[in-house]
Amino acid sequence: MEELTGKTAFKCEACKDATFRGLQAALLKDAVVGASSVTIPTNIFVDADKGRMGACLVQGDEVIWWLRQRLKSAQLYWSITRKETRVLMEAVQPWGDVLVRSDYRLYGSRG
Repeated sequence: MEELTGKTAFKCEACKDATFRGLQAALLKDAVVGASSVTIPTNIFVDADKGRMGACLVQGDEVIWWLRQRLKSAQLYWSITRKETRVLMEAVQPWGDVLVRSDYRLYGSRG
């Protein structure tokens, strides 16, 4: 997550902290992109800070897709909520067919 978001510390509830540690381990694996399935629930993680935003789609223990972006100059002034909404929209767009037909949960820094 540090590389994905540029943050070095996260303040989360214990269950969320464990989830992010699992996500971090998954991102450090050799294979980052996998095949999706409509039978497995999808977890969507989004995060943003002053200069970056990122998203990750996870099914089970497998990361099926992730995105990391540096913000453009105009985006630097956006609220964190707006940045996370933007990266969520970019994450959902290519996976709409999977998400419409399966259960999913959204996790962001705002709860």
